[in-house]
Amino acid sequence: MISQDSNFISSQKMLKSKISSPSQMLDYLYKTFPARFFSGRDKKPLMANIHLAIMSKIGTQEFEIVVVKKALHRYVTKPSYLYNVKAGAKRIGLDGKPMRIVTSSEENFSKARLKNLLNCDAEKHLNIGIT
Repeated sequence: MISQDSNFISSQKMLKSKISSPSQMLDYLYKTFPARFFSGRDKKPLMANIHLAIMSKIGTQEFEIVVVKKALHRYVTKPSYLYNVKAGAKRIGLDGKPMRIVTSSEENFSKARLKNLLNCDAEKHLNIGIT
């Protein structure tokens, strides 16, 4: 098993080639923090303002904070993330430790966003070929 430190060191090499897109930043986060960011279904709710923890951990020399925020937006608006934001679930920090509990209002917001997202996708599929 690869340690978190060796993941961080190898991912620092990735920063040498400037990260300029949200997709590149997500790849970086997947490699650097595999216990927090992954492409599977069981995503854990993240702590609020995790972008600040990311920036303090890796610095700001190689990319702009807007790239981090856009990458995080992509991550937290995925259906697999929204589905797992449930009242009572633990939000995790960058270090993997629980930070606080998801509230029922956060769960309701997540459910509404997921429903809207799924309805939009269904409408796109239904309207294909209609002029």
